[in-house]
Amino acid sequence: MGVKSREEYLKEQRNKTDKNLEKLRQAIELNPDFSNYKLAKLLGISESYVRKGCYMLFTGTDDLIKNEDRSIKEHDVLYSRIKPEN
Repeated sequence: MGVKSREEYLKEQRNKTDKNLEKLRQAIELNPDFSNYKLAKLLGISESYVRKGCYMLFTGTDDLIKNEDRSIKEHDVLYSRIKPEN
């Protein structure tokens, strides 16, 4: 069996991320009062992934950023939400 291409690897990782984000979305809907710690325990993931996943879900970046090779500045909607204040 040969080595996976970068594109295959990235596709698999995106699919895995999408599945985990959907699990997180469902867990939040069913347990809206759970802390990040409780959500992490429930799902068997790290608390930092819960925070990152929540950020992605609630800012819409899970749907907005599908190509991680692009700069975040190319996504005006997202960039306007997180750009540093001057």
